[in-house]
Amino acid sequence: MSGTPAGWYPDPSGDQTKIRYWDGNQWTDQFQDNPNVMISQEPAFTAAPEPTYDQGQATYPTATPDPRAQKNYQGAYQTVQPVPAKDNSSLAIVGLVLGIVGLVGGCFIPFIGWICGIVAIIMGAMSMKSLKKGMAVAGLILGILSVIGGTISSILGMFLLSLL
Repeated sequence: MSGTPAGWYPDPSGDQTKIRYWDGNQWTDQFQDNPNVMISQEPAFTAAPEPTYDQGQATYPTATPDPRAQKNYQGAYQTVQPVPAKDNSSLAIVGLVLGIVGLVGGCFIPFIGWICGIVAIIMGAMSMKSLKKGMAVAGLILGILSVIGGTISSILGMFLLSLL
């Protein structure tokens, strides 16, 4: 083991959830949680030989890290950039457009106002945490107004038809 440099290596006891510090000569009592997942499915350690018995005394071999495991742990403590959260800006834009279409179209054809308004409300609510929060709020408000406008248009239409 004289050629193995000091560093953090997989725990020689076989616990893959821990890594242990090798000081260049022997294993220390320092353990840490293993921050990596093994890339390959190959075992990280070579099988330890059975202890030998010499005049009733057991001699246990020293555990050695597998060179393949060293390869996988070279960058164990590198900084990893977080994955950015998915932005729902497109839902905000769709909600805004449907709110406008529903508001204008709902004045003439009530079911257009209802359908577009309901979808605009859903899209606006789903995109409230997006970068375009203003568009999401506008789509939500226009969707509510579309449903109200479609309802008023429907009531006025029925009233006018009853007068004929």
